Amino acid sequence: IARYKLKTLPASAGVLLDFSDGRVLAVWGGLGMRSTDFNRATQARRQPGSAFKPLVYALAFGQPPEADGRPRFTAASLEPNHPRVFHTEQGDWRPRNASEEYSQTASLAEGLVWSRNVATASLLERLGGPRALLGFAGRLGFDAGRLPQELGLALGQGEVTVLQMAQMAGTLANGGLALTGTPVLRAVDLTGREWAAPPKAGERVMSLEAASLTRDLLGQVLEAGTGGGARRGGAGEPGVAGPAFGKTGTTDGERDVWFVGATPAGAAALWLGYDAPAGVGASASQ
Repeated sequence: IARYKLKTLPASAGVLLDFSDGRVLAVWGGLGMRSTDFNRATQARRQPGSAFKPLVYALAFGQPPEADGRPRFTAASLEPNHPRVFHTEQGDWRPRNASEEYSQTASLAEGLVWSRNVATASLLERLGGPRALLGFAGRLGFDAGRLPQELGLALGQGEVTVLQMAQMAGTLANGGLALTGTPVLRAVDLTGREWAAPPKAGERVMSLEAASLTRDLLGQVLEAGTGGGARRGGAGEPGVAGPAFGKTGTTDGERDVWFVGATPAGAAALWLGYDAPAGVGASASQ
């Protein structure tokens, strides 16, 4: 805080889930939650930025194979990654890579690990546009009715909750089974009637192969990509060791900063920002 000389404290929220059944292991709804009854982890809706991109890649890796049996998309598949115009229903759109680094093409591995905006938008365009992604997001627990039906959804231009993002990370961690985060272990009345059964993972919403490949690439986000700070730590603190994957997300003007991911201990989503959107002074990778 002293480094960025913030005049007021930003808000924050986080959720940690057991990805085997969706149990909420920890939740932080932000300062002032008790006095306002407003839980930022479950009620605040903010743009996730690039933290939403894993859904685009998981959707691609789950596509039916080609006629000869080959997978339609692999980590080595190539997409345009140069400045280009997308002709959309909302008009012409010209996304830019945050790093301002471009190439004629980028592999899907590079697109996710280094969070290339143009390559990711190109991938969603090839997949059929936002409609396919909206349906997929709905199956993973997002409120699809609140998400925009536009190509910018590939870059996280919709609004989501921290809980929904944690559920996404948990679904990737458990191999593609849907999760519903809940703090209730079981509810039984005095007559023995069960009002709430023990939580458990739900239906399969992505193939095991799609979940595994997306998760492997997100592991590289920590080893060689935008999430490297999680491994290195900072200010003399050690980084996380052992199996882990994650994805950073920063919206325009650094108004929302995210990290989502998982270790064997659980799946989590963290958000930092101001209730009245304003730049926090750093990106998620920082």
